[in-house]
Amino acid sequence: MRTNNQSYCVSCPNCGRINQKSRETDSVIVCGKCKYEFYVYLKNGVSVSMSIDKMNSQPFYGKFRSFAVAIDDM
Repeated sequence: MRTNNQSYCVSCPNCGRINQKSRETDSVIVCGKCKYEFYVYLKNGVSVSMSIDKMNSQPFYGKFRSFAVAIDDM
């Protein structure tokens, strides 16, 4: 979702609360409302996120990171 200041909203995949407004991010976020922990990668308007539980699985995280970087290269 785009806002007027040319940034994007990062919302919690669990409850939908907007937790961050940014042009780019590569970070772990803890939702201020429901305390859900998730990782989000946002660049060039494309956002992908996953739960911390999935991120802690190293093989899954490696595939996820490769996917996110491939999107960035498009």
